[in-house]
Amino acid sequence: MRSFVSKGGWKLAALKIKTRKKARGIMIAGVALATLVWILIAQSFFYMSSGAINTVQFERIANQAKQNAELDRAKLIALDFDKLDVEGAHGRQAMPDLGDGEWESEVTLSPETLVHGVQTDTRMRTAHVSIFRKGDPVSRYNLDVPLSELLSMRYKELKKLIDELDDRVTGLEDRADRTEAKIRELDERVSALEGNVRDIENDVNSAENEANSTKNEASSVNSSVSSLGGKVSNLESRANCD
Repeated sequence: MRSFVSKGGWKLAALKIKTRKKARGIMIAGVALATLVWILIAQSFFYMSSGAINTVQFERIANQAKQNAELDRAKLIALDFDKLDVEGAHGRQAMPDLGDGEWESEVTLSPETLVHGVQTDTRMRTAHVSIFRKGDPVSRYNLDVPLSELLSMRYKELKKLIDELDDRVTGLEDRADRTEAKIRELDERVSALEGNVRDIENDVNSAENEANSTKNEASSVNSSVSSLGGKVSNLESRANCD
């Protein structure tokens, strides 16, 4: 014991014990720190993923709201200017074209204003379109649509022209169908005539074959007659000699 104490062995042993405890503490602290770091990274990734998903959903909903506003815009432009108050303006209501009731729209109209043009004057109004998702307290998208009496007249003229062109195209399509039917009928008649021609050719070939056969039979008969004639001549000659 004295030698151990005198040589400082107990100090060395105590130092080793402290070092081991300190190492264990450092390891535990390191593991705890690494776990905390991984938890923070996982939370950050979760928040980032959730934010990205929410952003995509928000953009999809915003685009849908914009498209729905364009539907109302097209309807307003197609209306007669004098019928905007009756057929264009309306309070918040479900959009009938969509059918699912998820989207609602509201259309308000500004008072008429008279705009003086170079050639003619025209009345103008502005329609304010608001698009809501069902249950939303505020609109998802807003659109101002300028409307004018002149634009309405031009639209009706253009629509009339388009309808006339559609009628002409329909008439041309009908004529094309009839022409195609006639072509098919002619093709069938030509095919039938070709069949008749082939039948006639077969009949001609058959007749030629029969004629050749008849010629051959006639030649054989002539040969037989000639042979008989020779025999008769021989008999006559012998009879004369006797």
